[in-house]
Amino acid sequence: MNSITRRILIGGALSLAALLALVTPPIANAATIHVPTDQPTIQAAINAASNGDTVQVALGTYMENINFNGKAITVTSTGGPQVTTINGGGNGPVATFSTSEGLTSVLNGFTLTNGIGTNYSGGGVYIAGASPTITGNVITGNSVCASGSGIYAQSSSANLQGNTISNNNTSRCSGGHGGGIYLDGGSVQVLNNTIADNNTDTGGGGISLYGAQGTIQNNLISGNTTGDQGGGIELMNGSNPGMVQNVIVGNTAPSGGGIWMQEWPMAFVNNTIANNTSSDGSAIYVFYSNGPMTFYNNIMTGPAGVSVVWCPGGSNYVLPTFNSNDVYNSGGTPFAGGCADPTGTNGNISADPLFFDPSNNNFHILVGSPVIDMGNNSAPDLPSTDFDSNPRIQNGTVDMGAYEFFPTTATVSPSSLSFVSVAYGATSPSQAVTVTNTGSNPLLFDIVVTGDFG
Repeated sequence: MNSITRRILIGGALSLAALLALVTPPIANAATIHVPTDQPTIQAAINAASNGDTVQVALGTYMENINFNGKAITVTSTGGPQVTTINGGGNGPVATFSTSEGLTSVLNGFTLTNGIGTNYSGGGVYIAGASPTITGNVITGNSVCASGSGIYAQSSSANLQGNTISNNNTSRCSGGHGGGIYLDGGSVQVLNNTIADNNTDTGGGGISLYGAQGTIQNNLISGNTTGDQGGGIELMNGSNPGMVQNVIVGNTAPSGGGIWMQEWPMAFVNNTIANNTSSDGSAIYVFYSNGPMTFYNNIMTGPAGVSVVWCPGGSNYVLPTFNSNDVYNSGGTPFAGGCADPTGTNGNISADPLFFDPSNNNFHILVGSPVIDMGNNSAPDLPSTDFDSNPRIQNGTVDMGAYEFFPTTATVSPSSLSFVSVAYGATSPSQAVTVTNTGSNPLLFDIVVTGDFG
């Protein structure tokens, strides 16, 4: 027999009138519907749910294409995306939000795979005129002909947070944008996601934005590829999101390995854009510019012989400005096109940032790095914590890049230790073995061993 448990949660001080409003007439709230115990499929549970309910899904693989149908409910797994999969079977998007859902429509804790976009868009998640919360999912192995093989969001203020969006592609047809995510208008929050190894034939291997606002913050955007522009991110048609504290590394495109953009007013703050591959603008390629753009506290590096930042030339363009950035490659000029080299002015430098281990995607900075304490504390939207959620400012001045430097210290106490031992073959204690710190380095010791070992 199917069962649904409903409960009313009451907290804080309530007047009698408020209490009566809750219980007279009886109002059923916060049902939990279990799949497959109460309903055999996720969609059947959604159909049975009311606003405020939770659909709780047991581990397993579910061959479905789900649609929230405008309901303000939470659909979540009991065991997380590693053990709970929704497989779209190549029959359309895995999850659809197209009936004015808001942020209280939540999808959490699934692997979403084998989706094919409707109307050529949105293989893993399709969002149109809705603003759901998509959090804690793995969105992988989805495809479309046009835009947003992982997630497509049109006219949306969705919250995309804490997801892994990987190995999706738009190469089933030509002209695709947004291998991982495509944002068409709206003001989406893209926060704390890993967007990796996605592919598109035209633009925005990781993310593509078309006239979109919102915030792109604390994302790892890595290993994405495109056949044209913007290996990591493509910004088109007046898109001007906040671009704060992202790590954009190892992406590939013919132009704009890290980011390709049509410039509109925006600020780039404390991003690390490194090890991207392109023939021009390995970190940033500005196609054209018609509004002020400022780069604050960023680290941007690229290979020798390729410009790190490329800008258009001519008097008809408003060129970006640079404040307290490190723009560096190991050979040649880091700036090309119409961009004048700002090195030595407004806190800008061009020096090896001394990444910890870039060959293994570790872009923390080493002791002695020239970017330590070299940022601008007045940068807009400066976060209070860094990419690792550590306090953002140490030693009074913010560092450049996504990671704040934290010195490592080690203390050994006491500096001298004595051990009583018995000599080999003896029956009484011999002289002590003494370990003594005789130098300035607390991790180096002299060891003196005495006694009869004959």
